[in-house]
Amino acid sequence: MLPGLAALRGSTAGDPEICIALLDGPADLSHPCFAGADLTPVDTLIPSCPTPGPSTGHGTHVASIIFGQPGSALHGIAPRCRGLVLPIFTDLPDGRVRAAMQLDLARAILQAVALGANIINVSGGELVPSAEADPYLTNAVRLCNESGVLLVAAAGNDACDCLHVPAALGGTLVVGAADLDGQPLPQSNWAAAYATHGVLAPGAMIPGAQVGGGVARRSGTSYATPIVSGVAALLLSEQFRRTGSRDARTVAAAILRGATPCQANDDCRRLFRGRLDIARTQTISKGGTIHMNDNEQPLAAAEPLPIEPPPIAREGVLPSCGCGGNKESECTCKKEPEKKGGCGGGKQVLAYALGRIGFDYGSEAKRDSFIQAGLRHPYDPGELLAYLDANPWASSDVIFTLEQDATAIYGVAAGGPYAAHILERIREFLRDEVDGKTDLVSVPAWVGGQTTLANGQTLPLLWPNARGMYSWTRAALLDAVIEQNAPDHDARAAAVGNFLDRVAYELRNLGIDPRERALNFVATNAFQVGRVYESAIRESLVLDTINVERSPLCRPHSDCWDVSLTFFDPNQRLTRSRRIYKFTVDVSDVIPVTIGGVRHFDVF
Repeated sequence: MLPGLAALRGSTAGDPEICIALLDGPADLSHPCFAGADLTPVDTLIPSCPTPGPSTGHGTHVASIIFGQPGSALHGIAPRCRGLVLPIFTDLPDGRVRAAMQLDLARAILQAVALGANIINVSGGELVPSAEADPYLTNAVRLCNESGVLLVAAAGNDACDCLHVPAALGGTLVVGAADLDGQPLPQSNWAAAYATHGVLAPGAMIPGAQVGGGVARRSGTSYATPIVSGVAALLLSEQFRRTGSRDARTVAAAILRGATPCQANDDCRRLFRGRLDIARTQTISKGGTIHMNDNEQPLAAAEPLPIEPPPIAREGVLPSCGCGGNKESECTCKKEPEKKGGCGGGKQVLAYALGRIGFDYGSEAKRDSFIQAGLRHPYDPGELLAYLDANPWASSDVIFTLEQDATAIYGVAAGGPYAAHILERIREFLRDEVDGKTDLVSVPAWVGGQTTLANGQTLPLLWPNARGMYSWTRAALLDAVIEQNAPDHDARAAAVGNFLDRVAYELRNLGIDPRERALNFVATNAFQVGRVYESAIRESLVLDTINVERSPLCRPHSDCWDVSLTFFDPNQRLTRSRRIYKFTVDVSDVIPVTIGGVRHFDVF
C-alpha cells in the first residue's frame, strides 16, 4: 500500500526527539500494539479515559497507524517517535460523536505546541462555506506556522467540492484518501483551496487497532491523514539525525514537491498536488533532485463532477470518518492514566489573557439556590454583586468567566491563601464593568482543571496571580500616557486607541502561547506604548503591522520575545523608510516583564 516506506523505515523507525500530537478521540492504550510505545495522554476539556464508544474507536485506530509497535499485529509507520494524545471528541448517549467547537480545537493545538509537538494530526474537521474559521483557530494555525510545527488535517468525507477547517486554512497539509488502485475515494472531498497544499494518500481498508484488542480495517480521509503524519515524522527524524534541526515545515514542502503529479486520465482537482510518493519525497528531503516522467501532467482544472455539495450545517469539528455508533459506556477508570516521559508532559501552562468578567451558575439547581436565598434576578450583575457584598462567602459558588466578544473562553477560579482577595478583585472588575469604568481586564494565571457552564460548555480554569490583575478603560489609559494639553492630543489618542483595538479585537487570542502573552502584556504596558506613539505621531507615522518573534537577546532560563510595531508615512509610502519600535518581553514567569527600553530603527 505504501511503496517506498520499507526503504524509509530502513533508514529510521522514528526518533524519540520527534513528537507527534494526535488531536482525536481518546485512545485505548491498553491495546497490545501500543506495548512499548512512548505515548502520553494529555488532559484536555474532554475526558481522556477510553470508552467503548465511536470516539475512542476512531482515536485508537488513528493512533495505531502511527504508533503500532514492531512485532505486534500492527506495525505503525513511526513507532519510535514520541506521541501526545489530546482528546477533542467524546460520545453522545445516542452513540454519535459529540462535535468539538473550533475554539476547543484551537485550545488543543496551542496546548500541543506548548508541550513540544513537532507534528499535529487532526483526522477531522468542520464543513464550512468558505476558507474562514473562528479567529482563535486561525490564530492557532498561524502560530503553528510561525513555530515550525506541521499541522496535518483531513480533507473530509462529504463527496463534494467543499471545504473543511482546519484543512482549508493556509499552512495546513491537507490529506485526501485514495482507494487500493490509487484513485480518489468517492467520499474524499476536493476544493480549489486544497490544490496548493494537499496530497492524496491511501485511505481504503487501512488496518488499525480496535478498542479492547483486535484489528479492524476502515476507510476515509481520517485514516489517510496519519499515514502522511507518520511519513512526515520519519522524514523529520532523518532531518534531525542529519542536521540536528526539527523544521517540520521543510518536510511538508518536500512532501508537496515530491507528490507524483496528476496523470493523463486523472481528475487533477481531486489529487491536489498529487499522490503521496515516499521515495521522491525522501530524495527531496535529503537535498536531491527529481525528474518528471513523460506521463506526468501538470496540475490542471477538471470538468465539474456531477455531485452537489451538501447543505452546510455548522455542527462543529467531527472525525473525518463514517464511524458507526456504539452505545455510550460510562468511564470506569479508577485513576488518571499514567504520565509517561517525553513531549514535555506535565509542563506548567501559563496564560496572560485579556477580556471582560462574566458569570454563570453551572446548573439550574445552583441558580435556583441563589433565587431561594433572596436573589430575584440571578442574571442581573448589579443584584448579584449586592448579594455577594452582603454574603462574600457565596462568591465561591458562582462561576466567574473571562469573556471576549460575549464568548466565555475561561472560567476564573481562586485558590490558596489569597483566594478571598482574588474573588474580591473579580467582583470589583465586574462592578466597574456594570458602571462603565472598565473596558478590559488582564488576568495572568496558571491554567488547570475545568468547569462546566449551565449551557453545557466546558471551559478551562484560570488560577490568577492577583499581583498582575488589572482593569482599565481606554480613556483612563490615554489620560495616563498622553497629556491633556499635548499638541495633537486627539491624533495621539486615536493612534493609541487603534493599537489597543487591534490587540483586543482584531488580534484577540487565548493568551497561552508565549507570543500571545508577550503581545497582550505590551498592550497593557500603556506607558511604553504611549511613548512610542508620541514619537511616531510627531513624525506623522501610522501603525502598519504588529509582529512577535523570539528574541535573540535573553537572560538565562528566560523565555524572551520581541514585539515589533512597524509604522509608515502614508504620504511618503514609497520614498520614506519604515520605522520599527521593538519591545523585548520575558514571559517565563506568570507575570511577564519587559527587558530594557524600547528600541527603534528605520528600514526600507
